[in-house]
Amino acid sequence: MRRALAHHHPQRPGLRTEQPVRAGNYSVTRLQSRSAARADLGAQQWGRKKAAAQAAAALAKTGADALAPHAPALAAALLAELPGRLWDGKEALLDALAALAAAAPAALAPPAGPGEAAVVAALTAAAERRKTAYVAAALGALETALGGLAGDHFGAVAPLLLGGVARSTAALSAAPAPAADAQARCARRAAHPDTLNGCRSTAWA
Repeated sequence: MRRALAHHHPQRPGLRTEQPVRAGNYSVTRLQSRSAARADLGAQQWGRKKAAAQAAAALAKTGADALAPHAPALAAALLAELPGRLWDGKEALLDALAALAAAAPAALAPPAGPGEAAVVAALTAAAERRKTAYVAAALGALETALGGLAGDHFGAVAPLLLGGVARSTAALSAAPAPAADAQARCARRAAHPDTLNGCRSTAWA
């Protein structure tokens, strides 16, 4: 009798059933509906967007087989939300897009998916924003995505990387050398002999 019930009523309370993947209080099964995914990721409430993005990342962790049928729609919805103003928790969109790209890169191929180049371009653009925490999240997401994508995207990310190197080099060049800085401080104190303790040994040695 119990076997019959289990067969005909798989959702009956008390019987063992497969539990849906969840991200906090958000059921990942909602994202298996194209309309629900777009509605949640495109919602006006930031919290709803963030929860949906976290659920998309959780879905990606279940494996490519579970993700592939939904990856194109999820990627398109995430890409649509990345441009525009920054809001608290928007980094979750970057993490979700990177997780999708790394877990199921083949599912992102056109015509169903947006293509690898669109994903890389979106993450690269995010890494050029001004908010430090968001830029850090974008760079981490870009690294994750590139690790899973099959294509060669060096040409797309090279300007971003070379720009970072150039800015770091300029900052280092503008910073005074330690010895020169010490000499400058001592020169400013020359008119006050009682403040010169240590200057002779550090600056003129």
